[in-house]
Amino acid sequence: MATSPKISQYIAAVHARRMSYSFRLIQARLTSNKAPSALGWDPLREKYKTVSSEEKSHYEKVWSDLYRDCVLYGRRAVSIYRAPPDLVHKIAKICDDLINKESPYITKFPFPLDGEDLKEQRHNGHFVTLKRMKDGSVRLIACAKRSYAEREPINLDFLDDQSKEGFEDFDEVIGVRHGVAQAFDVIYIRPSLGEVEVHIDMPCRMTYEDIKNARKYYIGLIKKALPKEVVRESLDSPKNIFPMVRVFYGDSTGIINGLSHATGTSSLKEEKMRNKRQDLRSELFHKSGIDAVKTTDPYAIRIGWNVATGRNIPTIIVPGNSHLIGNAAAFVGHAILENCSGGRDYKFLMGKLS
Repeated sequence: MATSPKISQYIAAVHARRMSYSFRLIQARLTSNKAPSALGWDPLREKYKTVSSEEKSHYEKVWSDLYRDCVLYGRRAVSIYRAPPDLVHKIAKICDDLINKESPYITKFPFPLDGEDLKEQRHNGHFVTLKRMKDGSVRLIACAKRSYAEREPINLDFLDDQSKEGFEDFDEVIGVRHGVAQAFDVIYIRPSLGEVEVHIDMPCRMTYEDIKNARKYYIGLIKKALPKEVVRESLDSPKNIFPMVRVFYGDSTGIINGLSHATGTSSLKEEKMRNKRQDLRSELFHKSGIDAVKTTDPYAIRIGWNVATGRNIPTIIVPGNSHLIGNAAAFVGHAILENCSGGRDYKFLMGKLS
């Protein structure tokens, strides 16, 4: 029995992405692949401290696949740009020129940089690798630094008496921990569809503006690399996702567990289901309310679908806000995809956005 450095490296890399790929997904993947699972990260690490030579190669493959999928299909904000196929073909041809061969991210790729090295990087991303598909599509991967702040209750019982003195009148004390996470953003160039997809990785919380600025940055790099004679204005704005809110509200195959809407009586409602497997539309309070007011105008939605691949519910969030109600120019530039176990779930959700 011996320790596997590779498995330890994969566990650390997956743990770093815990905000975008849930521990329940990890447990399900490990169990379905006949690999040891656990109820928490520390017990999980303990189980892999020693493995037999017979188990080693299998477990390394399981964790390698798990890490790949949590990088490519974790929580992401997706924007779709439509452009003439000729232009997208030109973009596909110049993708090699977009790779930053001097990027420090390349030295550790596909693993993230160590914490201190990551802190030294700027927030703007670097394209580090690409893959050309059989259908002529190109997948570009960019690495970037994302900053976050975590709020966590502080247990005063762990403080010494002198430290407690200033908090004696407080019922609860919250600490804020600042950190950085490495993102793996993905851009798909699809000449056959006349599309450029920007998938912004969310290894930590991001605001609507953060996501907007990140996608504009990558589109800017692409446009800058195009020949001057090519019309660049075609990539100025992504597809408007906002109309999908009403489409999804009427989708009987999905499970709506979050809805923001304005009722026919001019009130704003935000409803969520505690059980993600229960559809809000069949909930008594919602049904009675809709029957009473007759009309409602949804502006943000969270909808998932049961899939045969596992117990998870791949989910799409369209993050609209109340200012869009009744606005003829209402626009939402991205949808958030989450709770995907792997590529099959993710492709299924992308099909719902097409």
